[in-house]
Amino acid sequence: RWERERSSNLGIDLNAFKGKFKLTADIFNRDRFDILRSRQSVPLYAGAALPPANYASLRLRGFEIEASYRDKIKNFNYFVTGNTSVSRSKVIRADEATPPFPYQASTGKPLGVTFGYVFDGFYTPENIDSS
Repeated sequence: RWERERSSNLGIDLNAFKGKFKLTADIFNRDRFDILRSRQSVPLYAGAALPPANYASLRLRGFEIEASYRDKIKNFNYFVTGNTSVSRSKVIRADEATPPFPYQASTGKPLGVTFGYVFDGFYTPENIDSS
């Protein structure tokens, strides 16, 4: 079975000032199903591994905006454009072993999120003396 996707989006295109100014905006929602992933419900210390399967699900939501302006001053043509996008992902379903702490689970969190301590650097004798 192949990975599947259900997507929907709403967009708008706007041209103003005789085509000099253009604006494009798009809001999207993508749900991906049956993502091939190695099963992790059996902990590694058990010494067994399950084969990969199409079971994982992921949701992506976001928007994209692009604006541009084109004009001419005498013989000089210029064109300015800019764009931005924001996308948020969320793991809907992932086969994973029960983590020792609930915050370590990947289900319900953004894809690829990391957790752990923040490293601020090493202490040196100068740092200790000055504090």
